[in-house]
Amino acid sequence: MRKYGLKIVALLLSAVFVFAVFPSLKSNADMTVSFDNKTGTLTITGNGEVRRQDLDAYFFTIPQSLSDVKEVVIEKGITRIDDDVFNNGSNISSIVIPDSVTSIGCRVFLDCVSLESIVIPDSVTSIGDNAFLRCSSLKSINIPSGVTIIDEYTFLQCTSLTSIEIPESVTSIGDYAFYGCTGFTSIEIPKSVTSIGDYAFSGCTGFTSIEIPESVTSIGDYAFWGCTGFTSIEIPDSITSIGKGAFYECANLEEVYMDTKLVKQCSDNDVFMSCPSNMNFYYYYNATYSCEHGIIDGNKVTFGTDKLTITPEENYELVEVSYTFAGSNEKTIIIPDASGDYRMPDLDLSVTNRNIVVTASFKLIQKTVTFCDEDGTTILQSGKVDATTIPTYGGDTPTKPADDQYTYTFAGWTDGTNEYKPTDTLPIVTDDATYTAMYTGTTNVYTVTFTDDKGKELLSSDVKYGEAPKYSGDTPAKAETDKYTYTFAGWIDGANNKYGPTDTLPEVKGDVTYKAVFTETAKPEPDEPQKPVDPTTTDPQKTDEPSTVNPQKTDEPATVDPVDPVVPVDPDEPEVAPVKPVVDPDIKPVTTEVEVQKPGVYYLNSLTGDGVTTDVVAAIKRTEDDVHCVEYFGNAEVDGTPMTVGEQILVGSGSTIITIKKEFLATIGEGNHTLRVLFTDGGSITIEFTVKAATNNGASVPATGETIGMTTVLGACLILGAAGVVVAFATRKRKEDA
Repeated sequence: MRKYGLKIVALLLSAVFVFAVFPSLKSNADMTVSFDNKTGTLTITGNGEVRRQDLDAYFFTIPQSLSDVKEVVIEKGITRIDDDVFNNGSNISSIVIPDSVTSIGCRVFLDCVSLESIVIPDSVTSIGDNAFLRCSSLKSINIPSGVTIIDEYTFLQCTSLTSIEIPESVTSIGDYAFYGCTGFTSIEIPKSVTSIGDYAFSGCTGFTSIEIPESVTSIGDYAFWGCTGFTSIEIPDSITSIGKGAFYECANLEEVYMDTKLVKQCSDNDVFMSCPSNMNFYYYYNATYSCEHGIIDGNKVTFGTDKLTITPEENYELVEVSYTFAGSNEKTIIIPDASGDYRMPDLDLSVTNRNIVVTASFKLIQKTVTFCDEDGTTILQSGKVDATTIPTYGGDTPTKPADDQYTYTFAGWTDGTNEYKPTDTLPIVTDDATYTAMYTGTTNVYTVTFTDDKGKELLSSDVKYGEAPKYSGDTPAKAETDKYTYTFAGWIDGANNKYGPTDTLPEVKGDVTYKAVFTETAKPEPDEPQKPVDPTTTDPQKTDEPSTVNPQKTDEPATVDPVDPVVPVDPDEPEVAPVKPVVDPDIKPVTTEVEVQKPGVYYLNSLTGDGVTTDVVAAIKRTEDDVHCVEYFGNAEVDGTPMTVGEQILVGSGSTIITIKKEFLATIGEGNHTLRVLFTDGGSITIEFTVKAATNNGASVPATGETIGMTTVLGACLILGAAGVVVAFATRKRKEDA
């Protein structure tokens, strides 16, 4: 009896526990979770934060679990992703985070081993610890500019991560932040960071170098343990604290640069434990710098290794570099090495005075200024000139011999880019310069003389080189003689070239004389005088003799050209076939334009059905020719997926009746969906419809976060269990009484 009583108490306590636990599964009332089983896409919409219990409550109602999720889409409105939300989502490969999110909690993506990339919006200002721990496939990620701390374990063992950009807003890199990120080859730590935590970069074996900015003041224990790719490390003199084994087992480390003040601390904390024994240490001077007309960058100059970076002012050059120990006037000149670099000499660490003053001396640079003639090779003047001075030409005015076309006058200088007149001031010297003489050419004028054939001048004028001369006087003439007359025929020059009266004379290239030439024509000889006629010897014409002229006979018939006779057709000769015209195959026949039918206009006439107990039926009408509306049907899509007529949908006439089977709708789940119907005439219509939640005995399946259905089920189970216990107890009692 007592034993059964304890069982009843235990059962009641279990029920109380279940009732206490399951209310905690209630989701954010303003948030909705949905899952597409086909694509594996989990969509979260609403406002406020999304929590792990929101997902647990949702997946409690469906067969799938978080391990079935491949893609996560968080829509705008969600402001925070709480701790552990996607923890162990092993198949999540991508996630979309809206710019409404400001905070990502702890362990959110822990062990999301399939996640390859993620874009975190700039709205996010905090990322919790362990957020991406062991995301071994993660290749790229950004840290928003509002994040100030990279928390502990954030990217631990993200072995595929090859690079990451840390924004200037980050001031601290936490413990184990990048532990075991073996894919890194380098990383840039911004100047805003002041501390690097314990084991922060431990095991980053891909590192070949890293630059620690001077903003960093502390390096934690084992911060760079096992970074076997390091060959050289520079520890800035801003470091005041360096932890135990900070560079432990950096097996290939050869050179270390640091301030002497860290020597004891490094020794006490075994900072370089298990590093090569032949490592070289170089220590910074405590130096100040003095120079006029230049700058010395010696902020990290070390004993005997780093060169001094010396930058003269413009137009100055370095003369000498020296140093003195503080409090001493003894100057030591630094001799440049074979490469011309100035380096600080080695210094014994036992020397207590490591405070030195480095001085650099400069002088104005001298530049070569050359003045040359137009040919660029004839040097007129050349010499050294101090930079910042104005060069002047002190020689004779340059000259250039005249040629047939031009007479030349000196016009100034050119440096190849700019031109300067003879009276202009040349620019200040900043570099070697060459100035070349320039000349202007004046076109030469030549005398052109026209003479008669005896050399007597007819006309003389000045003509520019290259122009064609013209004779503008009276046409030359030559007096006739007893036997000849003369006609003007043109001109002849000194080279015996002849030109007709209308010819264009050649372009002038020098003084020239043209002599007139004439054509000679002989006069005719005069006729001899006729002798008088003797009338006695003259035989007068006899007029009484008959004429010998044969007058035309008019009575003869006129002759007519004969006409070609008609040739009779031979009936036995074969008939010649008519010639057919030749058609060019490239010439296309003219076609008649056919009017292209415009797409019809379709509209929804009615929409019925809930998609659960009844099919969803859409009646679509056509504004024109609605009687044949269904004949234009082409295809239909639901949520972008083409439907198979007869299996998923039915198509009927009476306008166009589209019936979406409830069996198919059960596969896509409750909620809003889109039906798009395409017609063969190019028309289409898109219809939104809603599939209601399935019901059991009239009670709807509870939405995400509701606990009424669950409570009812558990209550029923509790009552049945209690009844079973009571029956068993009563049976046992009867047996004992019997």
